[in-house]
Amino acid sequence: MFVKYFNSPVGRLLIKCSDTALRSVTIGQTARADDRQTDHWILQQTTGYLERYFAGEKVSPASLPLELHGTVFQQQIWQMLLQIPYGCTTTYGLLAQQAAALMQKKSMSAQAVGNAVGANLLLLIVPCHRVLGKGNKLGGFSCGIEIKKKLLEIEHIMYKE
Repeated sequence: MFVKYFNSPVGRLLIKCSDTALRSVTIGQTARADDRQTDHWILQQTTGYLERYFAGEKVSPASLPLELHGTVFQQQIWQMLLQIPYGCTTTYGLLAQQAAALMQKKSMSAQAVGNAVGANLLLLIVPCHRVLGKGNKLGGFSCGIEIKKKLLEIEHIMYKE
């Protein structure tokens, strides 16, 4: 695994990739002993994306080669998150309705969707921070509510505490 650290306004990010795809962007984690710190082209492309994001530029991860590891359900939810544009949000409930329709089910639990959103390892790339609770309430965030607030504020997204 190739790794690089990126100092951001929300903390030190650890970026990991394989030879062919981005695997994770996480906060507050350290590289394993067998990880190689390098300037792999995927890491360079990802740090460029992050620099533009934190500078307030409306960026899209479409050009980044992503490797999403999770259950089929998690991957479907993450693909839905990738469709949320910069500066926009959705809710856990709406994602649950969309997932139910996609999977041809009568209904889907917002909590199940929340669990899938929380399992995302590609922070900022797969924009889990753009998912809010009912009435634009913050809801949860795997990296903590304060980081979610900062990310929403970077994108000028209004929320309720």
